[in-house]
Amino acid sequence: MQPRRFKIIAAVILAPLIVIAVLVSGLYIYLQTDGGRETVARQIEQAVNDPAGLSLEMGEIQGNLFSNFSLSSLRLRDASGEWLEITDISLDWSPLDLLGGKLRLNKFALSSLDLKRSPVLPDSEDDE
Repeated sequence: MQPRRFKIIAAVILAPLIVIAVLVSGLYIYLQTDGGRETVARQIEQAVNDPAGLSLEMGEIQGNLFSNFSLSSLRLRDASGEWLEITDISLDWSPLDLLGGKLRLNKFALSSLDLKRSPVLPDSEDDE
């Protein structure tokens, strides 16, 4: 009976780990697809966009989000319209550095940065 008990204990411990590994692997594979990268871009836009009128628009992402990728454009808008446009952004990084509390960029390049005007920012809560 001892070997059977060991197998049950091993199955109870290993089954959740295998499920987690499969889910993480599936998520990683999904994020390498056009749809996955589009989902990431939309999630970032939703997180950054502000009801006061500040918004971010990201262009197409190509490459591996976890190492070397490019972004076709990045636009920032306020209530008066677009105030910043950056095009052809290339980024090479390692997300594992984030575990150590650091953001390390091996490469950061862009084709153009067009600052059209100063942004119109809403008053902060400290100003009130």
